Amino acid sequence: MVKIKVASINELREGHMLRVDADGRPLLLSCFDGHFHAIEAICSHAGGRLEDGEIENRCVVCPIHGATFSLATGKVSPETNWASDLETFVVEAIGGELFVNLPDVSANEEPGRQEVAAVSAARCPWPGAVAGLDFNPMTPEQRECPFDIYARARREMPIFYSERFDLWLVTRYHDIVTILKDPARFSSAQSLAVEATPPEVQAVLDTGFSATPTMVTADPPIHTRFRELVGKAFTSRRVVQLELRMREIAHQLIDGFFHDGRADLVRRFAYPFPMEIIAEILGVPAEHMKQFKRWSDDMSARFGPLPLERQLECARSEVEFQHYFADRLEERRRSPRNDLLTDLLDARIKGEAPLNMAELLSILKQLLIGGNETSTNLISSMVLLLMKNSAQLAAVMDDRRLVQNAVEEALRLDSPVQGLFRTATQEVEIGGVKIPPGAHLELLYASGNRDDARFHNPNAFDVNRKDSSNHMAFGFGIHFCIGAPLARAEGRIALEVLLDRLPGMRLVPGQDFEHHSHFFLRGLKHLDLQWDV
Repeated sequence: MVKIKVASINELREGHMLRVDADGRPLLLSCFDGHFHAIEAICSHAGGRLEDGEIENRCVVCPIHGATFSLATGKVSPETNWASDLETFVVEAIGGELFVNLPDVSANEEPGRQEVAAVSAARCPWPGAVAGLDFNPMTPEQRECPFDIYARARREMPIFYSERFDLWLVTRYHDIVTILKDPARFSSAQSLAVEATPPEVQAVLDTGFSATPTMVTADPPIHTRFRELVGKAFTSRRVVQLELRMREIAHQLIDGFFHDGRADLVRRFAYPFPMEIIAEILGVPAEHMKQFKRWSDDMSARFGPLPLERQLECARSEVEFQHYFADRLEERRRSPRNDLLTDLLDARIKGEAPLNMAELLSILKQLLIGGNETSTNLISSMVLLLMKNSAQLAAVMDDRRLVQNAVEEALRLDSPVQGLFRTATQEVEIGGVKIPPGAHLELLYASGNRDDARFHNPNAFDVNRKDSSNHMAFGFGIHFCIGAPLARAEGRIALEVLLDRLPGMRLVPGQDFEHHSHFFLRGLKHLDLQWDV
């Protein structure tokens, strides 16, 4: 174990709570009768921030759904099928400071990792660089199974340079968290641009609205402003209020194919389910769902290397998306409704001007892509993992309280977002490797989520794993995905309804499980299931 200083004793009053950061883990401290306690700070059900809840009888009440968690033991009350107990940590008071005991992630590192880095450095363009791994997620082999090269990198070259993509790849959990906690030295501005935009493509984009950094592609203080504004409109409470409607949508979709006895789950359920929900949230017709899907796919494809003709096609889709939603936003200005578009138009902080059209469209682009890609890929990969692991499926069937943990395990083991990007603002050393100023990095969340220095037996799908929710599928720190509560709710409700409605659900024999080609997103093209009718 390692002691992490998290606060001074004076910061935590008797009978109160204090949220702290312990080496990248959000924890909730409390003090009763002079005894200090620490539990996870994020609700196990909907991702709610527990420090926003009320204290009742030495428990904290989740501000989203009302379940209570003991501040001493982390146990949830009453027992439910959607929330699980929270992990607890030992707190020590030493010399007026509070320390939390965490597992020592360095204890499991293989000897010689840094020696390998030092020996390999001479083969790369900058001092301290590491080369030698042929990273290329666009190849069929790595598209279908990127985890072998991730594992080799963690063992041999945890931070290495890809000359092909002019990218530094970061593979270990601890190093990724270190970078995500340091936005001053690792910028998110333009972080999604893997390649420069060709002039022909830019000419198409210029017929729309200018690109504006908002949430994913912005640093503080710009990021802080947009995060706060969007947070006023896109709330966890809004997600909870939608749960009944989510279930209705799930049942309606299954009604459309149940009597067939088999279906491609991706096409008939995993794709339309989150798209109909995001359409509901935005207040736009679900009949336009195919358009939304095409726009979302094309806009996300632009984040990776593409042939020029495909880049032009994707740029045209983005301009179509912009004009469609610009028209919808102008309609809301004239006739407000109870939807997210109206709320974004009305969002204000501290008397500032409202969001302009380019800012609004940038935010909607991120919400549409996130609402499509993450949940679609989560649902399909989660079901495949359960179908391939009969003991885990049986455990979930026997105890529906494990559904949420199945969601978290799928997010950890087969992350829909394999990684995201940062730019070094100055020379900096991470994990013994010097990164030059201006260098682009990809933080491989999916690799960190399988790091054996952080997760025990990390390649196993285990719905009883206690720390699954500590994955990085939604990022970490100030850029933690604002749509995480929605994605988690969609995954949970989708699995509950599928298990209820499709008895004997199983894989159709003889299929392959091919994934879409994308630089940093991972999702199945098809998943053929059959069941008893």
